[in-house]
Amino acid sequence: DTLMNYGVKFQEDKNNMFASIFGDEMQSAIMRPAYPPMPLDWSKLERLNREKNLVGMYLSAHPLDEYYVFMKYACNVTLEQIAKSDLQENKDYTLACMVREVREMVSQKGDLWAIVTFEDYESSYEHRFFAKEYAQWGGFLKKGNFLAMKAKYAARNHWKPEAKSFNIQQVNLLSQEAPQAIGKLQISVPLQQIDENLVESLMQQIEMHPGNVQFRLLITDDSSRPRMSARLYSMKYKLNLTKELMEYFETIPEVGIKVN
Repeated sequence: DTLMNYGVKFQEDKNNMFASIFGDEMQSAIMRPAYPPMPLDWSKLERLNREKNLVGMYLSAHPLDEYYVFMKYACNVTLEQIAKSDLQENKDYTLACMVREVREMVSQKGDLWAIVTFEDYESSYEHRFFAKEYAQWGGFLKKGNFLAMKAKYAARNHWKPEAKSFNIQQVNLLSQEAPQAIGKLQISVPLQQIDENLVESLMQQIEMHPGNVQFRLLITDDSSRPRMSARLYSMKYKLNLTKELMEYFETIPEVGIKVN
């Protein structure tokens, strides 16, 4: 819209100049309108939201990339599975998502409740927080918040055990939950697969991602009987487990990773 308005203004000024009796002589002196003010630097989240609003999808990254490791290694359910009720009864679930939309409503009794739309990498899911739930968790349920939740798929009540629902039992900010859940990384490599290229590649990635997460190297020898292994703890390096780093580990067939 800003560019279109600028173009219209420029064309209007040009037409007005040609309409004057000096138009032919002063064509080269047409004054361009002032450039529209440019926005200040956007935050990463605002830039990504503007990308999605403009083209319907995130292009350069996803808002949840910061929590990729938590979502992949600490969570055991996706929003798509929840929406399809592809769940096991009475199983404890951990999920991570962002709040896309909150629609508050008032019941006939005057109680405030809400329909909240959550979003993860692949899907979205609407959950109804009735008065008691919304009073308990409403402080976390704000548009744009990144949340970690614990829940259970179980009967709604004792009177209708056949009626199952996804019962949210705990809500927390991902920024608080993720660091507590991700404390160590173990990289396992078979002894027979270790060579100079692999060591150089691993060291390059380790040095490129300094952070606070401890890691250890587990070297295994499957050819020995009994099977032998050695754990090497790094005293010098700690890692920032970014999406890029974890995807690097995941693409190397020889390397196994364990997060806890």
